[in-house]
Amino acid sequence: MLEASTDSNAYEEHKQKLSKILKENYRKTQSFETRQKMSKSHKGKLVSDTARLNMSIAQTGKKLSEETRKKMSESHKARRTSKDPS
Repeated sequence: MLEASTDSNAYEEHKQKLSKILKENYRKTQSFETRQKMSKSHKGKLVSDTARLNMSIAQTGKKLSEETRKKMSESHKARRTSKDPS
């Protein structure tokens, strides 16, 4: 019986340590090198059809600001005019 209470105590202690670490690092900006490593590790990954569908559903109905819509419009106009018509 002593082991069960020790395990429980260790578990609670571990939870408190993790909580403290997560609170300290919450929303910290990653270094440039870290962001580059994360970017490199994600490049070329294939996304399953289910994941694509879930991402699509998550974005459906999202209201875009007028500024964002204008930027998208300008970007699309630039793409249309820069393509070779042949």
